[in-house]
Amino acid sequence: MVAETKNELLIAFGLKLLALRRGSGLSQRQVASPEAADFSVKTISAKERGVGSRAPAEAFVELYVQRCRDHAQRRRSLPDSAFDLRAWERARTLLEDALFEQAALRREGLVDLAEDPQEPEAAFMLTSSQDERIMAVDRVLSAQFRRLADWTPRTFGVQAPVASQYPSTAQDVGPVYLPRTFDQGLRADLLHGHGVAPRCIALSGWSSVGKTRSAWAAATAVLPADTLLARPEDAGELLDLLAGPVPVGSVVFLDDAARHFKEPELHEVVRRLQHLLKRSEPVVVLLTVHPLTLGQFEELTDDPERDGRAKRALSLIEVIHQVEEQLPDLTDARHAAKVDPQLRDALEAAADSGRIIPMITGGPQLVSRLTRLAPETRALILGATDCRRLGHTAPLTNALLADAAFAHLDRHERARTGDTWLSNALDAASCRVSGQVAALYPVNDSSVYQVEGFDVSPYLVNHRERQQAPIPTRVWQALHDNVADGDQLMLLGHAAHSRAVYSWAYRYFARARLLQPQHAGRALERLLDEVHWTRPAPASIGTSTIAHSEPNSADLDDIDAVLDGIEEVLLQDEREMDPLTEHIMGFNSPPRIGLYAKAAVEELQDRPDVRAKLDIGDDWYAWYAELWDDLEGHYRDRSPGRTSLLNQVLRAYSTEDIQTGLGLVWCMENQVDANEPSNVEERRQLLERALAAGTLVDEVCGRLQEMAAQAQHWEELSRVSELGGVTALQEEAWILERAGVLDRAEQRYEQLAERFGAHTGLMGFWWRTGRQVQAEAALRQHIVAGSRRSLLQLINWMQDAGRVAEADSLRRSGLEPDGSTSSWAPPPRT
Repeated sequence: MVAETKNELLIAFGLKLLALRRGSGLSQRQVASPEAADFSVKTISAKERGVGSRAPAEAFVELYVQRCRDHAQRRRSLPDSAFDLRAWERARTLLEDALFEQAALRREGLVDLAEDPQEPEAAFMLTSSQDERIMAVDRVLSAQFRRLADWTPRTFGVQAPVASQYPSTAQDVGPVYLPRTFDQGLRADLLHGHGVAPRCIALSGWSSVGKTRSAWAAATAVLPADTLLARPEDAGELLDLLAGPVPVGSVVFLDDAARHFKEPELHEVVRRLQHLLKRSEPVVVLLTVHPLTLGQFEELTDDPERDGRAKRALSLIEVIHQVEEQLPDLTDARHAAKVDPQLRDALEAAADSGRIIPMITGGPQLVSRLTRLAPETRALILGATDCRRLGHTAPLTNALLADAAFAHLDRHERARTGDTWLSNALDAASCRVSGQVAALYPVNDSSVYQVEGFDVSPYLVNHRERQQAPIPTRVWQALHDNVADGDQLMLLGHAAHSRAVYSWAYRYFARARLLQPQHAGRALERLLDEVHWTRPAPASIGTSTIAHSEPNSADLDDIDAVLDGIEEVLLQDEREMDPLTEHIMGFNSPPRIGLYAKAAVEELQDRPDVRAKLDIGDDWYAWYAELWDDLEGHYRDRSPGRTSLLNQVLRAYSTEDIQTGLGLVWCMENQVDANEPSNVEERRQLLERALAAGTLVDEVCGRLQEMAAQAQHWEELSRVSELGGVTALQEEAWILERAGVLDRAEQRYEQLAERFGAHTGLMGFWWRTGRQVQAEAALRQHIVAGSRRSLLQLINWMQDAGRVAEADSLRRSGLEPDGSTSSWAPPPRT
């Protein structure tokens, strides 16, 4: 048998071909059909594996890319740029040139590929000198990365305070920084990512609560001044950054991450971020994000597979720090206000609410002023916020604002003649409230010396989102009639789809198809697939596709054919999955504090100071084997009532060792005397120490909550839950509901909805406690506010209530903008 000839350059190019095919969801057999000259399954397999000594022919590459792009059954999960024939031909030509130069060098004895194989990416740079490559790297670094000492709060993105009479400096901006409860944990996370291993950290909070300011304070407090930091503005700049080398220990700051996770760059952003965070060298990805955005990332596109990729990328976030509006303790603020007039004014405006940070940026002043404005001015601002909530990102034109404002005026207020009302309302809406804070801002992205349109305060948009205020149908119509940009119409269509307002999603996509048929055609296809989806009959599940993709005997020795068969089975599973269900399955990890006990046992051999405190006897190996048996016994079931060997070992360690203390907690809770008061009290003290140190907060809080619930100490339960963040608060609400303390449970559910945008718990509580009408109305409004996945919950409620016909209508037609069941009849699939 003739050995296959392979070359690192050809392998690298073949991997690109393979990624294109698999990213399209196609098998080799599908790409090879119908047959063409020199385009068999065998040839495709060889080219993908880099077999041979020559670059693939131009005709082969062109046909390969075209079939991946045009195949009717392909997954359509790659951006259109992946199928750019000119880019592929340039890459193929570069490959030919590199192979030719490589062959010449090998003939001259300057390169021996067998002894000095190059990395695929480096091999493509053979035509560049070492100095040129170094200069190219330096240009990439200088383009986006700068030393932390060269950044200022303003360039980092910290929002300026209202009516500031103090100039910004490189050290600070606005009033003194007020410490937050998460500061210590955030700074520890930054140090870990900077010096140990990659770490992705998120700061989640509403607009104007100090997310960026907290990030700036943490970075400048613990990171060296020469730390390289980059702040890409959007997805395009992020891709440019990730295409080059990301320095070891650097920080990539994504301020308002919704700008970076968006179409059409979403797929590539996800892929490259995953690659960055899986490398071994340390790097920090620090992002700020809106609470609702975290829950809506899977709704960014019309394609469930891309939604799944976005959600998988977010699963790489190791820590999410919640940034709340209220400061729980005003002591530091009152002390600083004695010498800081800005902080004193903010403290006075916030009264006792603790909402000092938003007051500094002027957001609440805009909200309170809104009700005092003239009807036409208020309507103009509300219409502008509604346009932004529906995904429109371009400047808001006068015509669009006038049409959208119409929805927020009554029949008497609409009786206007002439256009002076519009100019007067725009002037009033653009008036500065304090400092540079206004509801509307004139903007100019492309024209010369004129007002192209208006932008609206993010705080007001955020405020309306938190209220989940309905968006009138007239606003949807105004956007349909006034927007003539294909990209903007696609954004509107995706937003309508994410709200289960299928009728308007169809209208936006249909209008966009007139401008960019390829993108809109796919979106329409996905939408119709979803609304026409029916669960396959059990007898047909998993038969047709598997039978179609079964490899023949000639391909059985080809691993690619086997992998293609597996991929097609997985694709069949995707087609059988309800498009409204979650595509990323959660998992429960085992308790981690038990691992601390195991670590203490493993470390014992290297700790003579600990062994000296133990009665080991003459036979160390027998004693150590008994210790391991005792450890395994705790994993299986509760050990005897005597003080176990493991218990003795853990107590021999220092009482200051938090982790060993948690291991002792795990040991004690697996003993038969676990419910004895002395056992419970000792465990409680150890857990409190760990909680104060910020160690395994979720698990520690869960155990303390369980103790408080068993003793029915509801105030203690509330205290512990507040220290544990949103997860602990949700658990507290559920504990209270199960215990029958319904008033406190409802209060906690309401706080979760207000503070974190977690509305589903409250609605579920209402449904379970007999308030079905109230729960259904709230759930409908929650769905049209951007939570399409909750439509499945509403359908289940309808079916449970015997309203089967309405449940079927919801599945097929979705909702209207006001939350009512739509009567839209979707057209048939073509």
